[in-house]
Order: sequence, then C-alpha cells, then structure tokens
Amino acid sequence: MNNEEAKGLYSQAIGHFQAMQFEQALRIFEELDQARPNSRHVMHHRALCLLRLSRLDEAQQVCGKLEGKLEPEKLRDLRDKIAAARGADEGAADSQAGAAGDNVFLIDQVFPTSTMETTVTGHVKSGVFHEGDSLTIVSPNGMPLVAPVMRIGKAETPLKIVRAGTSTVMLLQVEPHHVAPGSSATCVTQEESYAATMVVDADGGGAQAAAFLPELLEIERMVKSGKFDEALTRLTAHIEETPGSVGGHRLLARVYLEGGAPLADAKKALEHVRKAYELGGADDPAVVNVLADALAANGEADHGLRFIERLHGSAQEPAARQALAKHIYAFRNKNNLGHVWEFSDDFGDVVFESSDINEILKALSSGTVPMTSKCRRDHAGDWRNAGELLSSEHPEIAKLYRGGRAAKAVAGGGGGGSSKNMLIAVGVVVVLVIVVVLAMNLLG
Repeated sequence: MNNEEAKGLYSQAIGHFQAMQFEQALRIFEELDQARPNSRHVMHHRALCLLRLSRLDEAQQVCGKLEGKLEPEKLRDLRDKIAAARGADEGAADSQAGAAGDNVFLIDQVFPTSTMETTVTGHVKSGVFHEGDSLTIVSPNGMPLVAPVMRIGKAETPLKIVRAGTSTVMLLQVEPHHVAPGSSATCVTQEESYAATMVVDADGGGAQAAAFLPELLEIERMVKSGKFDEALTRLTAHIEETPGSVGGHRLLARVYLEGGAPLADAKKALEHVRKAYELGGADDPAVVNVLADALAANGEADHGLRFIERLHGSAQEPAARQALAKHIYAFRNKNNLGHVWEFSDDFGDVVFESSDINEILKALSSGTVPMTSKCRRDHAGDWRNAGELLSSEHPEIAKLYRGGRAAKAVAGGGGGGSSKNMLIAVGVVVVLVIVVVLAMNLLG
C-alpha cells in the first residue's frame, strides 16, 4: 500500500467515523493498521471505534499500544472514556436494565441547563429512544430516578428517534446533580405509540420500496412538470392511506417548496420531509436533498448543509461522492454560505481550515501550512495539491506558488544553481581572454 492509497483510505475511514458509522470505519482502520502498524493516528481512531462499539477489552489493548506515542491529554481522555464505559456497563447490569428491555443510553458528559433540566451527551448502546420517552437513571447515591426526554439532538435540528450505535445529545427533565458522567439510562419501548415507525423501520427496505410504486412515480412526474395542485390532491389521498410512505412525504414536501403561491409553505415542507427522514429515508439522497432545501427555506441553510455533508461522508461509490461534492458546492452558492478550505498533513489529519482566502495566503506564506499540503473544498471531494486547487480561482495564491518555484530555482533547485555557476565561469574566462588579447595588441 503506497502513501496515496493509505491517505485515501484514511480519509474514507474518517468520513465513516464522523458519520458515526463505526463498524465501517473500524474495518478500514484495521486494514491501515496492518499496513502501517506504527501510526498513532490510525490506532487512536481504531480504539475510539472499538469504544463506540462497546468492544472495551480490545479498545483497552489498543490504548496500551499508544503509550508514549499519543499526546498525554488524548491518551488520558481515551482511558477515561473506556473506564466510564466499563462503569456504565456494570451499572446497567446491576440496575433495572433487564426490566427496561434492551434500550440502553450511555452518558458521557453532563451540562446543567437549568435547575430542573439537564443536557447530556452520549451514545445509544442498544435499542431505540424517542422524544417523550421516560428514562430511568440511577443517581450517584443509588436512587433510581425518572427523567423524561424533552428533546433529542440539538435545538436547531431536533430528532424524533435515535437508534443503537448513534452518538447524540438529549435534554432531560431532571435536576443536574442527579446525573453523573459514566452512568446509564434505560427506558421501556412504547410499541403502541410508535407502531407505524417501528413497522416501517423493521421492514428491511419496505419504506424505500414504497418510493418506487407506480403511483408515486406518476406523481413525481406531475411535480417535475409543475402540476402541483393535482399532485397535492393525489399525495394527500396517498398519505391518508399509507401514513408511513417515505416517498409520499418527500414529494409532498417538494410540492410545498416548489408549488409557489398559494401552495408554498416552508414549514409544512419541513414537517413532511422530516417524517420521510425519520421513517427510513435518512440514507436516501433524494430525501436528504429535500430536507436540506426545506431547512434552507426556513432560514436554517447551514443545518441543511450538514445533512448533505453527512451523506457525502457515508457514500462509498466515487461517482456518488463526486456528485454530492458538486451538490454541496451548488448548495453553498445558492444559499450564500461561502466556501471553506481544509488542509491536511501527511497523516491525513486536518491541520488548518479557513473560509478567508487572506488567512490562507498568510498561513501558506508564513509556512504555518506547508505549500506541499493537500487541500479540499467544503469538506467534500478528493484531496488535491493545494496550489493546484486554489490557484485556478485565486490569482494571489497562484502568484505565491509561482514565486515559491522561482525562489527554489534560484536557490539551486533542479540544477538551476549549477547552470548559473557554469555561465558565470564561462563569462569570466571570456573576459580574461579579451583582456589578454588587448594587452598583446598594445605591447605589439
């Protein structure tokens, strides 16, 4: 495996890790670990994946190999997380986890929001949690407490449901001092309340199959041709009959986004596309793109962008990643979000990021960012030579790289110094010959 192949795989693994697809990321990190066994970056992320997958013994073994290689702060943080996860496992076994079924949420950090509300971060070890569930938490003094889930996810992009293997934020109705990092929270699944969602999600792709029903294909053609009134009538009837239809909710969102007055309704569009997302459309590019547009229509374009970026990070096929990178670029332009550039080191880690071309120019000029760095735009696409990517759009960057090459040539890069010295020597010899000839003529 050469350096370019290793860097490409590392970038792909990081994309999976950021998208919280820990099993996919781990497979690639393990492949890299076999090829590059001394890379502390690979071993660190491999340990983090094992931790998130609750493979704690293996994570501890990797942690031991990082002794003396990883920065002390990062190594200490990794050990603390493994210890907290072990404690949470033991606590869950000793508490009422059995009575609560298989729904276990491991709490990593605790932030007081008010005297009666607490924000926690962590990950779902198993099962599923919904907004409105009542969690059971064992307080530091051993007292089990009930903590209703006020919100899942950030306030700007709240979620209705979160499943195993996902890291998330929860706002709980409980006094902050009753919750401790490393503790676990459990709940009983309310099957009747969430029957529609659970049936769709458990159907092994049934929701996706519904998107290709002949009826929906016909309605999609209506939407594309601008027959919004007729499409609205058909979609309303379709959703009444099939409330769990991913394709139906997605198309209805498009009607409310693209229909124009009096149909246009950004809030309704967002409501329906969120339903499509929650009902199984999270990995469907068509759903994610409509969700991003609906968020933008509601003044949350930056949050919409994150959904497209997450989809890009999880895409496997190069053609799909390239298409999504172009879509991200167009979405930023359409919503005036500007552009951002990332610069990576030889290990594939991002060492500098900026949306200000003047800051980038200073960083390159000062050597803070090596001019040989790899670069990519908007957290998407392939990593390319920084000068190649930036020079075509920014003359000042092109001038900097041209100046750098000229300086290198003057300093002797590529044999330029030797050629110059040879010319000087020849010139001196010629001058001496001329002087000798003149002197002889004068003496003669």
